[in-house]
Amino acid sequence: MENQDKKAKELGAVFQVEVEVSENDIAKGYLRKPTRNQMSAALALSQDPIRSDEVLLKACLIKEVSDERLITNDDCFMAVRMQLSKLIEIKQASIKKL
Repeated sequence: MENQDKKAKELGAVFQVEVEVSENDIAKGYLRKPTRNQMSAALALSQDPIRSDEVLLKACLIKEVSDERLITNDDCFMAVRMQLSKLIEIKQASIKKL
């Protein structure tokens, strides 16, 4: 497992996600932060939130070290989808009139 975590980090992973598929079966995946273009592509589908989240997940999931069930299994996908907002870090900004 440590080798998989190390490889995921080398591939740009910032987050790890786990979904309990059944009692002794965990689907594990690694995610990178989305780029502006990836966010734009996902937000362009905002009329269809599930499709939008699927586009974002497919863009951020590091497939080489992740369980494909996170995308292909509906129950896994729905569980991961509820966590996707954590991929986006909102920084504080301020503006002032000069």
